[in-house]
Amino acid sequence: MHKTCLLVLLCIVAGPISGQPVYYNLSPFEIGRYDAAGNPIGLWNYFDEPDSLGLTINYDTRSLIYLKGKSPQQSCISTPNGWKTHPVRRPARFIGSYFELYRYYLREASTELNYLFRNNPLYNNISNKIIFLSFEVDEDGLAKKPEVNGEYDRKISSILLDAFKGAPNRWLPAIKENQESATKFTIPFFYCVDTCKEVSALKPGKITDHGQILFSVPIGNSVKSPSNLTGLYLTNPYYFILGWSSDEQNILIHRVADLISENKKTFFGITLPTIFQQVSLNGQLTSSYLLKNGGGIICYSSDCSDFIVQFSGWHHPLLALYNSKFHNLNYIKCFTPFSPALLPGQSMAAIGVPAKNGSELLLWDIQRNILNSTPIKSNLFIQPIIWVDENNLLVWESNIADDIHYLTLVNIRTGDKQMLPFINAHFQSISPNHKEILIKKTDRFGKTKLFIYNLETGSELELLKSFNPNSTAFFGRSENEIIYVANSALLIMDVRTKKSKKIITNVAFPALSPKGNKLLYFEEKSKSIYIYDFNTGTKTKICPLPTSFAINLR
Repeated sequence: MHKTCLLVLLCIVAGPISGQPVYYNLSPFEIGRYDAAGNPIGLWNYFDEPDSLGLTINYDTRSLIYLKGKSPQQSCISTPNGWKTHPVRRPARFIGSYFELYRYYLREASTELNYLFRNNPLYNNISNKIIFLSFEVDEDGLAKKPEVNGEYDRKISSILLDAFKGAPNRWLPAIKENQESATKFTIPFFYCVDTCKEVSALKPGKITDHGQILFSVPIGNSVKSPSNLTGLYLTNPYYFILGWSSDEQNILIHRVADLISENKKTFFGITLPTIFQQVSLNGQLTSSYLLKNGGGIICYSSDCSDFIVQFSGWHHPLLALYNSKFHNLNYIKCFTPFSPALLPGQSMAAIGVPAKNGSELLLWDIQRNILNSTPIKSNLFIQPIIWVDENNLLVWESNIADDIHYLTLVNIRTGDKQMLPFINAHFQSISPNHKEILIKKTDRFGKTKLFIYNLETGSELELLKSFNPNSTAFFGRSENEIIYVANSALLIMDVRTKKSKKIITNVAFPALSPKGNKLLYFEEKSKSIYIYDFNTGTKTKICPLPTSFAINLR
């Protein structure tokens, strides 16, 4: 199993907005529901690995349904003569996923220690180091009396003790001879500058002088994260994407927000939360989704009741297919740093994944959740962009080290590759007949131009000699129509004459409907979302954009 994949928490608000919302916690590691007050309700399943159920609790009846492991088990138990190894009928157990608890300590302690070791001159010459964070779980199921052992100083101890204070504190106490008993656990944190043979002996469940090992946490391979962040207030969204469901009955709002802690100080060292909302054409908010550590959502079904979630993580992103009707999360056991390219009308997506000395292209059969290989491999990173037809795919091939990327047309059946004559050009849109692509390219003098490239003939047609590199352009209702934004105004260009006509002003984040007859956009002046109808020349206000959300990170 992929023990290093770190998924985010996905909270979903479902049902009528006017009623009491139900929050669905859909991490593959902790699956259950909260009521409007944030209390767990009903049946909860806790997985220590994606396919390994560790604990099931019914919160309505307050009963333990399932606990992994055989009875009796050896535990580090409190006795009149100190801590001793003793068999128990039921071992102490964290009420939650051990992987989520591991993820917490990786984020709140390991990353801070790594930052300390890398940036403080006092630690520049350290050798292999193992530090033990030990604590007791008492007869009432509370973790307490933390202590740090091993080679450490006051700063290291402070980081580990602060992390312990902020950790979720809910445990089932151990039962020995029909009586609750205190248990001692330890979490080794290890930093290796060369081979760490002693780490291999630190296996979960092993009883040491410091207590019974829960899991071991590596120090390194992460970025610094503030350990005192317990709540967020999201305000003033600075970036969002508008879109449509393919049946054009719902609009989609996908936003990243500013991040402000409870004391209103902004942190920039962690991934920003993403909010995804579905709104009907009459302005009714039908559902809201929250990805706490960032990520993306791509509609899969026509009404977007099924969608692909790209979770962000501390090490690797992960893809999953979510069904909102049954609240079912079917994740793909494959790490990919890029979004998939969906093949229209088929249950297929192209994915670029890391491989030895570069990357390769895989096909994801979404319904069956199967990965199929293709002959496309590269010593560069591959990022799928869009399907030209069912055999040909447009991709980026990127040299991340040199910040150079190439547009390449690949045939996924034969493996043939055609590198297009562009370096660091940016794909904008593909024509309705899928024969032409719209490109913007910045020359060595910093000037950005907009032009069309014909995939069949290789010919280029320059449309604009000067184009805002941060602006948006895409094909309209036909290959002879280009829609673009300039100075916050929406314009339509006739490709045949290169003449443009201004349609509306105060436009941001435009999105063309699947049929091409309507445009969804955000009006900066009114802070609201509108739809413009090309056939009637009228605009309709859909809804104002909500500006803030309160989120509890614990």
